[in-house]
Amino acid sequence: MLNIIKYDLKGNFKELLIIIGSIIFLNIILITRINALPKEGIIGFSIMITSIASIIIFLFNINLLSKDIYSDNSYLLFTLPERGYSILTAKLITAIIQFFIVFGIASIFNFIYIIKLGDTLMLLTLREIFNFRNIFFSVIICMLFNIEFLTHVFFSITASKMALKKNKLGKLGAFGIFVAISLITGKISMQLEEKIPKEISLTIFSKQNYFTNVNFPDLKLNLASLIFEIFIFIFIILYIGTCYILENKMDLN
Repeated sequence: MLNIIKYDLKGNFKELLIIIGSIIFLNIILITRINALPKEGIIGFSIMITSIASIIIFLFNINLLSKDIYSDNSYLLFTLPERGYSILTAKLITAIIQFFIVFGIASIFNFIYIIKLGDTLMLLTLREIFNFRNIFFSVIICMLFNIEFLTHVFFSITASKMALKKNKLGKLGAFGIFVAISLITGKISMQLEEKIPKEISLTIFSKQNYFTNVNFPDLKLNLASLIFEIFIFIFIILYIGTCYILENKMDLN
């Protein structure tokens, strides 16, 4: 597993460096415009750069498994003495590492602009928001979202490759499987929420927000839907299903 992670990180190093370099370059340009633009505009542009970079690395991570299945060198991965769970877990860990590297570097610039340009009320509000508890929950939620979405995507890719051998049909089939599963799980989750309305409430922010001057509502999660989506659907069905296909049903001819 560790060898796959190191191989993927090394193979993606150039692309990752380009994304990071673009973040730094765009923020350097933004720094030169500090005196020409209002402070809200500088902070807004910085957040926009972070958002775009996060979307790009998120899409880039989707290709982690796809390129190993559809490229001419796909046999290299599957000739390794690795089980299906090792391959999938390595891909997920690599994706999370790459996402947090890019998001972390971009976020550093956000904090620099806010500290340099923000007024006292903004800084006090951010100190309340970005405490250890909130950062911890944000990281966990972000990791779960990445794992859930990528496991969903990877299952769609492997299931399509198993059913449809041709590359073009396989990629189109993967999209169809992804949409179909999303609709089915969404319908099941809605029914669970209606029949078992038990919720858990998480208080993330307690003070007034600087920008809107209103309190953040508590984050409410339906317990039945949460258990179904994370533990039953993601782990039992998609994760184990993907591992099984990678190990036993992957035909790369």
